[in-house]
Amino acid sequence: MSSRWIRPLGRPWHDSQIPTCSATLNRLPPFCERPPSDVSVLRTRFQRSIARVAAPVALVILVVGSALGASGEGLGWIEFSSEAYSKAEHSGQPFVVTFGADWCAPCKEMEERTYRDPAVLEAGKGMHFLHVDMGSEDSYVEVVRKSFKVFGAPTTLFFGTDRKERTRRIGFIGPQDYAQLLRETRAATPAAKKE
Repeated sequence: MSSRWIRPLGRPWHDSQIPTCSATLNRLPPFCERPPSDVSVLRTRFQRSIARVAAPVALVILVVGSALGASGEGLGWIEFSSEAYSKAEHSGQPFVVTFGADWCAPCKEMEERTYRDPAVLEAGKGMHFLHVDMGSEDSYVEVVRKSFKVFGAPTTLFFGTDRKERTRRIGFIGPQDYAQLLRETRAATPAAKKE
């Protein structure tokens, strides 16, 4: 026999077919035992593999989460709505509208890197930040997307205090570029008119 346990092809083990350690089976080593059921083996292996992976993953999440929390919460994003947009328009400050989605990898990278960068946080002080979730199946989101002529995520629109779009960027924006765009949007805003 080349294998300790041989299972007939296409048929499960039956109790009468399982070899056991007894005096009648002298050819098997003394440490042999009844093979465990397939389900219990898989369950035990799965539990062990989860235990091996869960502890390091939990540690990484704890360390990374505390590091990100220490650097601040990022920009104060507000979910896009007609009221939020109107408030941002009439605030007298520049504002940003970004179109993103949960399935968008560059959007996630911007959330992790760009929006938490100290230079971006400093440049964005006093500005309003609105977020449109393109992953939503809401018809309102579709209307908003079409009204701003947005075709994909991420798309970021920078508006001056005069409510005019100053810059439009499609795709990932790194922290330095994003901070520079915020500064340029603020600087390009016309001064109050003298009467």
